[in-house]
Amino acid sequence: MSVSRREALFAGATLPVSAMLWKTAYSQAPAARPAGTPPAATKQPTGRDPLVAVCMLVGGRRQIETCKWAMDKLTHDDCKAFAKAEIDEHEHIKAKMKEFGLEYPTIPQPGQGTAATAPAGGVQQAAAIQPIPAISVGRIAFPPPSSDFVQVGHEICEQCIANYKKVMQKKQGLKFDKCFATDQLHEHHGLLDKVEVFKKHASGDMLAVLNEGQQVIEKHIATLEQIVNKLDESKEK
Repeated sequence: MSVSRREALFAGATLPVSAMLWKTAYSQAPAARPAGTPPAATKQPTGRDPLVAVCMLVGGRRQIETCKWAMDKLTHDDCKAFAKAEIDEHEHIKAKMKEFGLEYPTIPQPGQGTAATAPAGGVQQAAAIQPIPAISVGRIAFPPPSSDFVQVGHEICEQCIANYKKVMQKKQGLKFDKCFATDQLHEHHGLLDKVEVFKKHASGDMLAVLNEGQQVIEKHIATLEQIVNKLDESKEK
């Protein structure tokens, strides 16, 4: 069974949905960019579109990096085809977001974060939080406090990729393929949950991207179930 590019995934997210509760989620102030390199934007993000895009881009990075890393270690043709399609489609989503002028967050340098906690009367209390400076997402700037959620979402993504590699590098052959396919199946069920929520917060043009993505996710869940079943029937040589 091979997997076509157009059947591939829609991007997921690691950013907490609670970030949507912030009243001042983002501003449309121009983001800092190298001179002469404006984003190729052809659509106007409105409402919560930029926040939805951040979730998609951060989650998509996890998928791209884990699949690229797994590609050389996979042995089953269906798993290899799926990983390739996954990478291609998340790159496709990145291109779609760039049409809105939205790109992966520009994360501040380390050293900007939370102050140490201070005990008072035997009770540990949180000290003042040092806000993360505004974070650029293409031409959109997320000011504090919403920039804190973008930063945390990025860090969760980094940790997720590191933990994935740490666990998976201990496996090889058919066991590696089975873990890859099972992880992707679980990830896709999570993606479906997220896209159903994102659709409640997206405006016209972004909603069209999400609707397309939902169809892709549902197809991929069915494909992954078949791959997992086939691998379960296989025997380690």
